[in-house]
Amino acid sequence: VVNVIQKYSHTGNTGDGKIIVLNVEQMVKIRTNERGESAI
Repeated sequence: VVNVIQKYSHTGNTGDGKIIVLNVEQMVKIRTNERGESAI
């Protein structure tokens, strides 16, 4: 996914920005209050 974002958003100009990749520690499905993998 990062490679695709980089490929299609790169212009070569100053200000193209950065892509930050973070680990997801927890996910909560608001409607059902499911947590973890079952919330995906």
